[in-house]
Amino acid sequence: MGADVVLDVFDPWHIGIQGATRSGKSALSYTLLSALAYRADVLVCGVDPSGILLAPWKTGPGAAWIATGTADLTNAVDALAGVVAEMDARIRRLLDEGRDKARRLRPGAAAAAGGAGGVPRHPVRRQVAGRRRGPQER
Repeated sequence: MGADVVLDVFDPWHIGIQGATRSGKSALSYTLLSALAYRADVLVCGVDPSGILLAPWKTGPGAAWIATGTADLTNAVDALAGVVAEMDARIRRLLDEGRDKARRLRPGAAAAAGGAGGVPRHPVRRQVAGRRRGPQER
């Protein structure tokens, strides 16, 4: 049917999952969330129009930032506003502590890495069925 995809959840900090109806998005989401939700440094939050996917986490530490259903979209806006405010606060904290990655870049490093506008480009490769894909498959 399809090919296995190996995903390091600690490499991408934000993950978007999309696909056709009945393609396994919910199963993948449950697997990822249940594997990460026990960690003290993870808050499960988001907007779930169906009310099914995020239901198990509605009473957890990130509950204030979970909105389910479509009857009152104000809840979704409030949940997302709370997540954005927390992300902004974390960014300010990192900058105040001098822990931003941008300080590690030196002039010309982005261009050498193939990036544009001072931003380095990082190639993404997919690992299929336990082996690296060959050039003809990329």
